[in-house]
Amino acid sequence: MRPYVVLANQDENVRGGGASDAIAAAQSTKDALRVREAILPLGPCELVLTSDGNPERVAHELRARDPRVVFNLAEAARGVPELEACVAALLQLLGVAFTGNGPGALALSLDKPRTKAVLRGSGVPVPRGIVVSDARRASFEGLSFPLIVKPACMDASHGIEPTNVVSSEDTARSKAAELLAKFPGSAIVEEFVDGRELNVSVVEIEPGRGPTVLPLAEIDWRLPPGMPRVVGYEAKWVEGSETYRKTPVVCPADLSSELERRVREVALGAWDAVGCRDYARIDVRVDADERPFVIEVNPNPCISPDAGLARSVAASGLAYDDFIRRLVRNAEERGPDHPLARSR
Repeated sequence: MRPYVVLANQDENVRGGGASDAIAAAQSTKDALRVREAILPLGPCELVLTSDGNPERVAHELRARDPRVVFNLAEAARGVPELEACVAALLQLLGVAFTGNGPGALALSLDKPRTKAVLRGSGVPVPRGIVVSDARRASFEGLSFPLIVKPACMDASHGIEPTNVVSSEDTARSKAAELLAKFPGSAIVEEFVDGRELNVSVVEIEPGRGPTVLPLAEIDWRLPPGMPRVVGYEAKWVEGSETYRKTPVVCPADLSSELERRVREVALGAWDAVGCRDYARIDVRVDADERPFVIEVNPNPCISPDAGLARSVAASGLAYDDFIRRLVRNAEERGPDHPLARSR
């Protein structure tokens, strides 16, 4: 019997990151083993690691197994997040059915400036911002402080902490220079929406029925007075840290019916604009006038049983293992992405 395959990153150093940044990378292998456990009732399931990121080796291992479906958990290659989309593209070229988002959505979402441009062009509200590649020459004209400075092409909140919120041009330049030195390329500087933060999980669990918005989750801000309300890397990944303990999540969120309707609407607009499929998490900020703004689109977010997506899945009444198996069946029914593979 042809096996299923779970494809994941081996513990890798994140380009530009330090020791703490490896926590998120290490989670990938743990998640892969848990996903494999959920798939096993469907049939044999093997684990393949991207390891050194050599595409020839990965392609050889996949061809040798001839998988029915690849559950794609790869979030980078060679520690470079920008190469995440290349893994999905390789699966396309091999004519293999795989779960999660395609290379187009993965590549776009990792490029925050382009994503914001696409969302804005599609009528999805996003904070105003600029792209900075040289901190000394950046102009912040037209932007209202406070601002938040973020790496332009990273995921999993690498490089983001409450100190990224700045209130002057000098501190904005300093933070941008710091991030550009650590994560080369560019940084994004945008107006900081200081309000409620909602995580909107959107999934496709019934083939042909379109995306479903799961119960909304909200950050319960318990940070000390004066600390900017930001869920950064430490708050997401470093258990026991102050920001981790003081940013618990409430799910389902307690929203008025009108605000919930607007949040769902902008999340689905973001899903469509980026071209998501299977599962994604859209992060939304709500300002003092209850206007929602999309701050992040995360195709293939962390799928750990204790992560945000799984929390919303559980709140919807669907068991984690059943959700994983539905994604596998969806991919199996969808078949390979490559049109030549479908014509065989």
